[in-house]
Amino acid sequence: MAEKRTVGQLNTTLYVPIPADIAAKLNIKKGTELIFQEKNGAIIVKPTGINPDKRLNQIEALMARYADAMTYLADK
Repeated sequence: MAEKRTVGQLNTTLYVPIPADIAAKLNIKKGTELIFQEKNGAIIVKPTGINPDKRLNQIEALMARYADAMTYLADK
């Protein structure tokens, strides 16, 4: 189902709100990475498939892995 939205602007960035029913169906939440493509004059937007919670867990694990090194460098 096609839904009409208006392009907004925040500073120099353009944005388009995603309809709630489409976001829910595709599991798009705040922090979800999207891929934008142009094809034959149309914009195609797709989730990357990377879950924001999983990404946060990966970042936290990486920070824990290098915590000693970061502490060492912070003291320099």
